[in-house]
Amino acid sequence: MRDLRVATVGGVCAILTTAVFVVGITFMVVAGVQVLIPETGKVDEWIGDVDQSSGLFLVGAWLVILGGILGLVVLVGFFVWMAAMGITLLRRRNRHGTVPL
Repeated sequence: MRDLRVATVGGVCAILTTAVFVVGITFMVVAGVQVLIPETGKVDEWIGDVDQSSGLFLVGAWLVILGGILGLVVLVGFFVWMAAMGITLLRRRNRHGTVPL
């Protein structure tokens, strides 16, 4: 655990993000609801679908939310990895307020 790096955690989370999204969306579709956020104007239909669905929709929805959180960890890990490689993602301004090339 001592040698654990942010870039490694980001890489593991990248794999988990894909798996969690696939499983979560599959659970929601099997439960009978195709989308997590209802389309405009079809809220009543969506609420009816969610009401008739099993607890599988709830599990799938939370897995999709977890996938989004894991995706944020992936972005941080990627940023740290790029910074370690010397690739500047965000350029700092010099004392004159301009961005050096």
